[in-house]
Amino acid sequence: MAVAALVGVAGALQADAVVWPVPTTGTTWYRISLLGRPSGYMSSSARLVRGEKGEEELEIVDRQVITLSLGGEALRVTEDVVTRYAADLTPLRWDVRLDKMGQLQEVTAQRQGDSLHIVSEEGGQCTEQTVPLPEDFAGELAVFAQVLQGTLKPGQTRTVSTFIPQVGAMDTEEITVSEPEQLLVLGEEQRCFPLRVVAKLVGSEIRLWINEQGEVVKYSLPTLMGALVEKVSQAEALEQLSPLVIANSISLERTFDNPMGLKRLELEAKGVGQTAADLIPTTPRQEVTPGPEGTARVVIRAQGAPVHSAELPVQAEGMAEYLKATPMAQSDALEVRQLARQIVGEETDAYRAALRLNNWVYKNLGKMESEPRPINCLQVLAQKKGDCSEHSLLMATLARSVGLPSRLVAGLTALRDGLYYHAWVEVYVGEWVEMDPTWGEAGVDAGHLLLARSAMDDISYARMSLDTGRTLGTLSMSVVEAVGG
Repeated sequence: MAVAALVGVAGALQADAVVWPVPTTGTTWYRISLLGRPSGYMSSSARLVRGEKGEEELEIVDRQVITLSLGGEALRVTEDVVTRYAADLTPLRWDVRLDKMGQLQEVTAQRQGDSLHIVSEEGGQCTEQTVPLPEDFAGELAVFAQVLQGTLKPGQTRTVSTFIPQVGAMDTEEITVSEPEQLLVLGEEQRCFPLRVVAKLVGSEIRLWINEQGEVVKYSLPTLMGALVEKVSQAEALEQLSPLVIANSISLERTFDNPMGLKRLELEAKGVGQTAADLIPTTPRQEVTPGPEGTARVVIRAQGAPVHSAELPVQAEGMAEYLKATPMAQSDALEVRQLARQIVGEETDAYRAALRLNNWVYKNLGKMESEPRPINCLQVLAQKKGDCSEHSLLMATLARSVGLPSRLVAGLTALRDGLYYHAWVEVYVGEWVEMDPTWGEAGVDAGHLLLARSAMDDISYARMSLDTGRTLGTLSMSVVEAVGG
């Protein structure tokens, strides 16, 4: 989302002539707070530049920095986005550089007529794609201009197709305008228009406020660690930051002697700022019942063996997205296909093939306590070690290469002294079965609480990360009953 100053944007869509938004002098600064603590900052600036044919274009430069602490290690996530707009405020080009705790990703997207050419580089891998632009393709700046002109009024909603450069994919946004409010911005009362922006595919909801000059002065993601971004002075934005401490577990009042032996686990969950039932999905293996005051009763059962197993390659309706290769899961790569075929051998039973793959990853991939930086399957094969995310990604990718539909799972799992954030795998063998290649479980125990899934494409992975992130610092648990363990 471009959040640069948009002074004069209301005049940019006049019928008789185009009047460019005139950037404010200097740079606009923002403070980023997570869980009520200043954990990062953002800067934004705009200028007029010349396009390839000499025409004027608006260039907006955004930089975002978030500081984290994981296991005592200081980490940073940095995002640089440069966006160019045509005279009608339609986006023309994005140049993105993401530094995700040391893992670099670069995305360039260029409009070419009625299509968008996207190039993404990460971990030594380069992917290119050209996607058609929908008729309702637009940028948020054009919508902001409509709000300021009064053509999009409070109570009204506009739906547009947008490009999300951070994940390199298109999404559909619903932007709803509310009645103006008075906000205190840098010590001054300003009349601002609240907007609610819902990204359908990613699943995010952003609330933002623009003033009468077109500046974004504040926005929040209420369901993601209470994220709040506010316009402040440069000094306030850069003052002492308090790194977000990423908790890797939720404490429990009791311990488990043998958590992998859990057959049934009943928990009472409570959310802070949102209901627990909205944070935890019901699945075939876990039942979630809403309770009073935002609580929920969660009953989890151990994964059993499938009733029946299909033949390889699995052919079932609706499985295409769980079989395709992606930039993250390169199941079509020669080294992946050869390794998977070597592991599976002549086995044609889908469930037994999945057991072989799960067992191989468990025995052959080295164990790391924590690797927060996202990497792809080929990188996992090259380094031959990883945490639960790498084990799960490798297992799921190998499965796809032999015709086994698969998806990643993010959730919590019971250890001796609490519930820890964890990743594992679902494979479709005629029915979905959950396996844990990190611990070598052919069927996960009842201590595995599923929070989100991903088909390993950029959009669904971003959504899984958001859904899991919503529980950080906001979800608490207590044990009602445990059978086994």
